[in-house]
Amino acid sequence: MRYSNLLILFIIIAFLTLNGCGSGSYPTSTPVISTPTMTNVEVFHDLVYVEPVQPNVIAQQIDVYKPLRSGTLPVVVFIHGSGGTKEGYIKESLALAEHGAVVFTPNWPSHLVDIAAKENGAGFREMFEVLACAIQFARNNATKYGGDSSRLTLIGHSYGATIGSWIALAGDNLDDFWEELATERGGPPSQAECIEKEGSSAVDAFIGIAGTYKLSSTLQESDPELWNVVSPVAQVGHGLMLPVRLLHGERDTINPALPTQMNNILMNSDYDTSLIFYDGVHNVPIDVTIEVFSELMGE
Repeated sequence: MRYSNLLILFIIIAFLTLNGCGSGSYPTSTPVISTPTMTNVEVFHDLVYVEPVQPNVIAQQIDVYKPLRSGTLPVVVFIHGSGGTKEGYIKESLALAEHGAVVFTPNWPSHLVDIAAKENGAGFREMFEVLACAIQFARNNATKYGGDSSRLTLIGHSYGATIGSWIALAGDNLDDFWEELATERGGPPSQAECIEKEGSSAVDAFIGIAGTYKLSSTLQESDPELWNVVSPVAQVGHGLMLPVRLLHGERDTINPALPTQMNNILMNSDYDTSLIFYDGVHNVPIDVTIEVFSELMGE
C-alpha cells in the first residue's frame, strides 16, 4: 500500500508538470523570449501594440524576429491573410529574419473581412487602424531590435495583401480619410488606439502576395462613399510614390483574378511597380519573396 501511494503521488506530480502547472510555469503577461533551434534569430512573442477604443475590439499582439547579427538591418512588417494568425507565418517570418531583416508579424482582426462594411464601415476602420498601429510600432521600436526605421517594407499575403496595399498607398493620410467620412455621415468612430502614440504609419516599400487589390463592385454601388475610402484603387496617388511589387501564383485558384489592373493603374500613375508570377498556388513563395525584398533593399 505504501508503494502504491508513492506511485500515485509520482503520477500526479508528473501530470501537473507536463501540463504547465508546476512551479514557475503559471501564465504571465510578460512577453516570452525564445531562440528557435537551428536558427540565428531571437523571437519576442506577444507584444501588445494596439488597445481597444470601442466595445468588442480586441487588443492585438505582435511578434518580433530579431536576427543575431551586427549592423543596422532593414525592417519588415508581415501581414497574414484572412482567417490566419501570426503563428501561422512563423516559417516565413523566420526565413526573412535569417536573411537579415528585423521582422514584425502582427495579429490583426481579419475575422471582420466579411462584415467590415456593417455599422457604417466600423470593421474596415478597425482593420486599417490596427495595421497602421503595427507599422507605427515597428517604426518606433526598430532600433531596439537592430533595425533601420527608414527602411520599412510592408509585406501582405492574400487579403493581407489587399488591405496592405491600401495602408501602403494611403501613407499617413489614414486618419484624415476616416475622420472626413465620419464627419460627413456620422461614423464610424475610431475603433483602436496605438500603443505607440507618435510616429509615422507610412512604409517605404510594399510587396503584395496573392492579393486581389479590388473590392466587390456591390460595395461600390451600394456605398460609394465608403468604397472611395476602403478601395486600394481609390488610394492611388494619395500617399508616397513607393515601390510596389505584386506577386501572384501561376496556379492560384483561391484568388484566380490576376492583379494586372492594379499594376497598370500604379504604372500609369508613375509608381515603380511590377507584377511577378511564381510557380505556385495561393502560398507564400519564400525564395521569391526574399529575392524581391533584396532587390527593393538594393542588396
